[in-house]
Amino acid sequence: MSKIIVVKIAKASMNMVRPRKLISPSLFSLISKEKAACQALMVIFNREKIFFEKIEEDA
Repeated sequence: MSKIIVVKIAKASMNMVRPRKLISPSLFSLISKEKAACQALMVIFNREKIFFEKIEEDA
């Protein structure tokens, strides 16, 4: 389920100037429990395509 949450955050933040503000500390902590999901979440801020490719592979 956490991977689905990451994808939703990514899609919502693509057009935002500061996407990090969309992620609450508690939600980020929940996601960061999975290293792969956390790394993908970090990647979205710089390279959206790599993020989505990685999520598709994991799914």
